[in-house]
Amino acid sequence: MTIATMNEKKLVVKGQTVAEPIIRGWYAWPHLVSPVSGSLHLANRQLKTLASFVEAPELHEEALKSPELRGGPFVDLPANKVEDVKRMIDEATQSGHHMIEFANQIRALTATCDAARGANSLESLYQEVPEMLDGYVEFFYNDMGHPSFRLFEGLIYETPLYKEQDQSVHLYLVDHEQRAFAFSTPRSTDGVLVIEKPFKHLIHDLIGRLRFEAMPPSEIEASLAAMALPTDLLDPYLQEAPDTSARDLPAPGSWRYFGHACVLVTCKNGINILIDPLIPINTPDQGVPRFSYQDLPERIDYVLLTHNHADHVVIETLLALRHRVNTLLVPGSNGGICDPSLKLLLTAIGFESVIALDPLDRVLAGGVEIRALPFLGEHGDLDVASKVAWCVRDQGHTSVFAADSNNLSPKMYQHIHRVIGPVDVMFLGMECVGAPMSWVYGPLLLKPIDRRADQSRRLNGSDAARALDLINTLECKKVFIYAMGREPWLSFIMSIDDDENTEQMRQAQQFIEACLQRNIPAELLFGKFEESVA
Repeated sequence: MTIATMNEKKLVVKGQTVAEPIIRGWYAWPHLVSPVSGSLHLANRQLKTLASFVEAPELHEEALKSPELRGGPFVDLPANKVEDVKRMIDEATQSGHHMIEFANQIRALTATCDAARGANSLESLYQEVPEMLDGYVEFFYNDMGHPSFRLFEGLIYETPLYKEQDQSVHLYLVDHEQRAFAFSTPRSTDGVLVIEKPFKHLIHDLIGRLRFEAMPPSEIEASLAAMALPTDLLDPYLQEAPDTSARDLPAPGSWRYFGHACVLVTCKNGINILIDPLIPINTPDQGVPRFSYQDLPERIDYVLLTHNHADHVVIETLLALRHRVNTLLVPGSNGGICDPSLKLLLTAIGFESVIALDPLDRVLAGGVEIRALPFLGEHGDLDVASKVAWCVRDQGHTSVFAADSNNLSPKMYQHIHRVIGPVDVMFLGMECVGAPMSWVYGPLLLKPIDRRADQSRRLNGSDAARALDLINTLECKKVFIYAMGREPWLSFIMSIDDDENTEQMRQAQQFIEACLQRNIPAELLFGKFEESVA
């Protein structure tokens, strides 16, 4: 480092800077990254939602006034934007024509497979595979004797269906917690810096690094120049670094709650484990205390992801952390249409060490054991394997992060108890109402589902009675309810109504009272929290 560099003021990204990952103009969440589920979402959700807006814009505008409908397929635009939406449809149809055709051929293949009857060999079906799917399909009989198929998702990532040029980042500043809802409307580019670079590009690491550490302008400019980007590209989003000498980093043998399902565990041997990262930014008018990026350690040894939903696998946060993460542990998938692979996705967007685990698999790290546990519920009874709870055992102290697990089979937890023993701290989600299954999986369903079935098969977790049975079976000594979607910085990806009188909040309070009556400490987490377990 030169003397000139040493004397330079140092800069960081402004706390209110948002860096949104974008795919074809839409906020990027996991189902849009996979070329299979991304194609189905374009054909069966995005274009249909936009077309519905063109047909009845007032209906969409009225629906979004209702909090319980905010997460549904309603375009968040004024009714006078019909012509703009028509242009969106034309552009998406033209640029994504190959994806639309791919989705149509999947439906054709479904009809072919559905027509197979009896237990005869399926070999002849390979001669009927549509052109775009030919060579990417395996037919099989499921355990109930029904013909089905899977796609080789890894091979499809190597085709033009996975287009890195469709990926970009939108950089902008916010003054408040509220951001436009992410999943029903293409993102606006008004007042936004659009950086047309794929997710694995180093620009994401530079922006992420500047959230943590101060850099002199010359170093920032040199990094941008090395990427062939304008050296002043980030200037509007930088500020002089504040004094961080009093920063309070986590101590060994402690954990920190960052909101929703995001918990940092700092083990007694110094290993850092981050579960379901969703790190809030610091906005000027923030009202809820929070930990943010500066409250994370220098290195994150393991990131654990519980399941492939947009509030647990947050690409926006993951890209900001990528330069600090050693290894990601994720649940394995089954290769089905509704179960895109997290390992393939994360590898494609630039993570170098991703390990997929099945239930009861474990990783040992210097006296710390990380074990995947079975996860039931919250997936609408679909054949989705990419979901696990996590058990972290640190020198005899056992913590379980069960996310949105629904205690549908109490006997299962008796079996788990025999494996892991009593639990010192349980983290459990209790969003026991849940959205209709189609709100997440509708575009991926190969056959339509009627409204009654959709309302029945909700994406829900445990209620008070099921949660109480679970913690009794596992002999939990302390319980924290989390993952309730109540923090204001989640509003852009959650449609949860933060009302103490909702059914999920009533059930949570009932559960807490029942725990306290049994002398089990229980608390509902919100905003920020930390605790030492030493």
